[in-house]
Amino acid sequence: MNLSSIPLLLLSLYSYVAWSADTTSANFLADKQVRVLVQAEGNTVSYRLIENSCHEGEIARRQFENERPLHIEVGDYNFDGHEDFAVWHLDDGMGVHKIYRIFLYTPGQKTFEEALSRCGDTFINVRRDLRRRRLLSTHWSDNTPMSCVTRLPKTPGGHAQK
Repeated sequence: MNLSSIPLLLLSLYSYVAWSADTTSANFLADKQVRVLVQAEGNTVSYRLIENSCHEGEIARRQFENERPLHIEVGDYNFDGHEDFAVWHLDDGMGVHKIYRIFLYTPGQKTFEEALSRCGDTFINVRRDLRRRRLLSTHWSDNTPMSCVTRLPKTPGGHAQK
């Protein structure tokens, strides 16, 4: 083997590992004292909050009605400085669109509340616009794809804004 091909081989191996990473579970800090464990299994997502590395809260479960596998993504979706999580799956039709449900962390209550898109119940092909602190997604009007802009409240339970 030529020594000059080793960096390319390592890059290929890294890319394979990164793309094959498990996206059915997540372990993250929602704030400095609360660790969150999220697990997708079948059509159910379970999550548990652990405070100060010792007090484990109850396991919360959410059911999903879809035929495709569920995936977990962690990010600050309402730009409040606390990590939230999203559950997504490919659409049950052709499997080309990602359907998201977003769960926002509520620090005062130490729980998660589901956020709604300004243009419907779920977010489709959602993207975070970090510069403008908003979520961009897709919705359809008469079979025409349209852009939807949602600004989620910093305190869950509030209404999405334009």
